Amino acid sequence: MDSDEVRSLAAKSANAAKSTEQLLVKTLNAVEKGKKITEVTGHDLEKVAGKTGLVIDSISDIFNVSELQNDGIQSINSEIIHISDSVKANSEKADESAAASQELSSQAVLLNQRIGEYVH
Repeated sequence: MDSDEVRSLAAKSANAAKSTEQLLVKTLNAVEKGKKITEVTGHDLEKVAGKTGLVIDSISDIFNVSELQNDGIQSINSEIIHISDSVKANSEKADESAAASQELSSQAVLLNQRIGEYVH
């Protein structure tokens, strides 16, 4: 091996070392960028986790209010049924009263006629 070959090999070795250094710098930059992205993602996930707790609390509140509303609606429905039953009973009594009144009216007409027969 002569000196030209040694110089050529040394130049190639230097170029390879320079290329390796450039690749290492690029890799380190990429790793640093990845680290920053990971940190930002971690912070964002922590925020999401915190908001998830708020969403769960809100859903729980909505559920509790819905149960109260359902209880209120059932209570109102029960009272409406009670009122309906009372109206039906009152209507039946009114019909009975009307029938009794009609009967009394008919009997009063007959009584008037009979009294009229005795008076004349």
